Order: sequence, then C-alpha cells, then structure tokens
Amino acid sequence: CASTDGLSKRIYKVDIYKHVGNTDTLEWKSITSDLAITGASKVFYVDGKVFVFAQNDEEQSVMTLAEADDAQTWSKPVSIPVDNGSIVLFNNSFYGLGNDGLIYYSAPEQLGTTWTKASDQKVERLLAADAYYLYAYDGTAIIGSSDLNTWSIEGTKDLEMLPETSIN
Repeated sequence: CASTDGLSKRIYKVDIYKHVGNTDTLEWKSITSDLAITGASKVFYVDGKVFVFAQNDEEQSVMTLAEADDAQTWSKPVSIPVDNGSIVLFNNSFYGLGNDGLIYYSAPEQLGTTWTKASDQKVERLLAADAYYLYAYDGTAIIGSSDLNTWSIEGTKDLEMLPETSIN
C-alpha cells in the first residue's frame, strides 16, 4: 500500500475465508420438552420468554411459559379466565376475551396468571392488534381502540369473512 508521499509503504497480509454452508436452509434442532398441551395454541415471544396459550387435557384454557434459551423446562400450565384462541399481544400486554364478552389483560411480568378487566366494551371476537390499535368485532362492525376506552368503527363490509379467532 503506497502513501501519499509516494515513498513510504506498508505491506499487509490478508486472509480471505469463504463461508461454506447452505444459507437458504433453516435447520431445526429437536429438543425434549415436558410441555403437555393439546389443540391449537397461541405462542408469543416477550422479553426472553416464550408464552404458550392453549388447552389442557380437560379442554380448559391454560398458559405456560419457558425461558427462550431453555425451552425444555416449561412452567406448570395455569388456568386462565379467557379464551386461549382470542389472545393478542398489544402494547406489551396480553389481551383475551372472557366468557362475559369483555376484554381482559395480563402483563408479561404477571406471567399470565393475573387477568384484569381492560374495557367495558362488549365484543364477540378479538381480531388482531397492531402498533396502534386493538381490533375487535362487536356483532355489527369491526371496531378499534388505542386505549380500550374509546372505540371507533373501522369497517362494516364483508363481515362474514372475518376470522373465527384472533390473528397474530
């Protein structure tokens, strides 16, 4: 490598390595786990933990979790008072639909065991959440709320095409 004065120079040795591997392929590692749930489940990754909302053998809605770096050891599944198929993650809390048609929430730091009423708005289904709104179906329209107090109508067409459970 020559310098700007044209007289000085320094020699560098460079090693070049070629990556050998298939970067277009995901490789899954099979692990043994003590997780015992049945049916469809909702899975969320929050703050280094994997939360699973599903059903137990008695078809009750339950929640279990594991540390993301050791998904072999799961917490004992605990019953939750919301429909496991309705769970959405919004503003870093879990929201689910209770049997009374009301929305309840649980913060991840409560490990899904404490559920508190989030809104007096009755809904038939929770649909989805994005960075700004939680969306639900109230029987007549798709409604949305950023604070779960004030709800606005977001759509009234093609309601028969709405999903049966929430979308994540």
